[in-house]
Amino acid sequence: MMARKFALPTTKESVVEIPPPSKSPLALRVVKILLLALILGTGIWLFASGDFRDTFQQWVLQLRSYGWKGMFLFATLYFSLGLISFPASMVTIAAGYIFGFFPGILIANLGSTLGATGIFLFGRFLFRGIIARQIAQSPYCRVLDSLIEDRGFRIVILARLSLLMPFGLLNYLFSSTRIHTGTFFLASLLGMLPGSVLYILVGSSLQNLSELSGIGFFETGSSHNQQLNQWKLVFLIVGLLASMGLVFYLGKLAKQAFQLLPEKPAK
Repeated sequence: MMARKFALPTTKESVVEIPPPSKSPLALRVVKILLLALILGTGIWLFASGDFRDTFQQWVLQLRSYGWKGMFLFATLYFSLGLISFPASMVTIAAGYIFGFFPGILIANLGSTLGATGIFLFGRFLFRGIIARQIAQSPYCRVLDSLIEDRGFRIVILARLSLLMPFGLLNYLFSSTRIHTGTFFLASLLGMLPGSVLYILVGSSLQNLSELSGIGFFETGSSHNQQLNQWKLVFLIVGLLASMGLVFYLGKLAKQAFQLLPEKPAK
């Protein structure tokens, strides 16, 4: 069955009444609950185990032996670790260490986008039906959902550039909206590029993999490199500006949604 397409409401009279979607079969709901429990359990187990960083480093060393084929394995790694909201920056830094600067940018940016899109589709499978039924009960939420769908490209780019939310959580949040998959993919590809460049710079400057365990955003294995620190500062400023722009833009959409609400008939 083809998905029903809704036009962006521009007047109160053009607001479309969206029928609530039917509930999933019981077996499918059980599968979703089990998958969610598995993801949460895996995340808790990995973060609770003290040797997870060592395990991650072993994965990186294995991927290094695959060369360019590692791009697809990196997409799988982004997807798998993104499911439990593992920091994508660590994976991107590892790509810089393995592949170098220019190949690393291509592999990390495309791999992270493919991984993000996989999480987006997986999250939509898990949560969209439940959230859509809740949205259908509120005229305001229906209008806001249409606005977010129409302005999705801008919103995704600002969110990717901002410093407000981690990689995995952001993919899950967007999966709960009506943003089209193609829009999400392209906006993520462009929006994550500046961050990929920065973290690839960090990774390509590492002398050995042991330095990876002590890396954060503000401390790298090459702290003496003033040029790298300047790029980090630029990225921080851009991220803060994008965060403020995202908050302002979402507030503007929320206000516009109120203005587009259909008036209740007089009694």
